Amino acid sequence: MKYNEAKYCIRCGNLLTEKIIEKKVRKYCERCGYVHYINPLPIVAIIVRDNEKILIVKRGIEPEKGKWVLPGGFIDFDETSEEAALRELEEETNLKAEKVRLIKVVSSVSPMYGPVLMLGYEALNFTGEPKPGDDAVDVKFKKLENLEEIAFKSHRIILQEYFSSFWK
Repeated sequence: MKYNEAKYCIRCGNLLTEKIIEKKVRKYCERCGYVHYINPLPIVAIIVRDNEKILIVKRGIEPEKGKWVLPGGFIDFDETSEEAALRELEEETNLKAEKVRLIKVVSSVSPMYGPVLMLGYEALNFTGEPKPGDDAVDVKFKKLENLEEIAFKSHRIILQEYFSSFWK
């Protein structure tokens, strides 16, 4: 099921109808009053810099399986975005960081997940040897000659901001 194809109420199981709520057409349950909002999913992406190279991972899952991206993933319900960034970095690359610094927030729409809110961080004081884990099949430090090498537009926007504002 796609993110916008909800048919039944998650509270009572009644068939949803469409109704204008807050000036938008939304799915609505006439029995219990539930409104099906399609809110953005929070996701993190992490920039790890080693001199003039950036750490990238090759995805082992869809979307964009087999393509290069920044390490990252979904924020769990019980963690902060900073904790998620540190966790995802370790899960995908075997690297640990002392902390992260927010670079940019990007809103976009994923064909698979719908609206997403991407929080781009820089990993500070990282340790370890990079090796692929979790849903990554490869990991490497690379000097990015062309941002189009990176599959997700939101990651390219975060990198652009990083290069223009934080690259020292």
